[in-house]
Amino acid sequence: MKRAFLALLTLVAALLIYVYFFCYHPETLGRIPHGDILKRISQSKNYDVSRKGFVNQKVDIMDRMFEKYSILSSVIRYYFPTTVGWPEDKILEKKEDLSPYISKNNLSLYTWLGHSSILLKLSGKNILIDPVFSAFASPLSFIAKRFQAPVYNLEELPKIDIILISHDHYDHLDYKTVQFFKDKETLFITPLGVDSHLLHWGVTKEKVKTLDWWQKYEVDDLRFICTPSQHMSGREGIEGYKTLWASFVIKSPKLKVYFSGDSGYDTHFKEIGDRFGPFDMAFLENGQYDKRWQAVHLMPYETAFAYKDLKAKRAFPIHWGMFNLSLHHWFSPPLDFYKNCKDCKIDLLPIGKIARLDSIKDDSSIMLNYLKKMRDKNKI
Repeated sequence: MKRAFLALLTLVAALLIYVYFFCYHPETLGRIPHGDILKRISQSKNYDVSRKGFVNQKVDIMDRMFEKYSILSSVIRYYFPTTVGWPEDKILEKKEDLSPYISKNNLSLYTWLGHSSILLKLSGKNILIDPVFSAFASPLSFIAKRFQAPVYNLEELPKIDIILISHDHYDHLDYKTVQFFKDKETLFITPLGVDSHLLHWGVTKEKVKTLDWWQKYEVDDLRFICTPSQHMSGREGIEGYKTLWASFVIKSPKLKVYFSGDSGYDTHFKEIGDRFGPFDMAFLENGQYDKRWQAVHLMPYETAFAYKDLKAKRAFPIHWGMFNLSLHHWFSPPLDFYKNCKDCKIDLLPIGKIARLDSIKDDSSIMLNYLKKMRDKNKI
């Protein structure tokens, strides 16, 4: 018995050593706000000094969620889903010539890069939103691995003028991507406190602009407005709420675009729609949902509600198609969105395809038929 116990102990120790030296990436953790940054963000009306962190518009929404479902239960369900398989084949992608993002034209473009990563061209400027190019969205390389390699390598991207970050979770703020852009002429726009991570990773202070909810920042004729979302933050698991989470409105002289980031459903969608809508395009969270964390992620029928609250002319479903972070099938989110919003105008395009942001409608049938085929194949 003693020998068996020692053998088990040795095996566990060896496994922990292996994980620490070969699977754990502590550099990706970043650094929570401290010093002058903490002093500055604590002045925000969205920061609760007694809780030592940011709060949602409904201050107790997270307390109520975790009263119903324990934190441990939600974390296990979120990071270790057991009923969802990976795609048997690659999710449809189309690698194209990115020269339209380089040439001096008046086109307004977008390209979905999988999950919540989007490349935009507005007013001649290239904007990268929540870019994640790492092989995993976690400090541990065996958790939250991506389905397939990025359709474009970082080196293949056009010159990026602005990177927009909605919050500091690993599937939205990526260490590898920040390292690539930190020494380039790229401006980072983030919610309050996220700059603490960026500065820790080597981005200079002059290249980062932080915003509180409803604050705006202008770059030539582009206006970026930081708007509320209902979510949380944290990269260490126990340091939630230390940085702010947000959605964003992007206004050019011709178009208005909305990016939801991650959010549960609440009245902020209608308020944003009333103040800034109608939107020519809304990139709406539509994936990684479950009743256990409904307060922080939209269920498909709630994505439909958000679409209508925002007065969106068109929507593109995001937050799916690259990471396995929930219990639903990987192909379910956009199909469920269609089902719950039959009168919505929904774009659904292969990863990497270049499309127009204006009134020209791109064909979504190829991706939609592929997803339906996967659903029928799995008898759902």
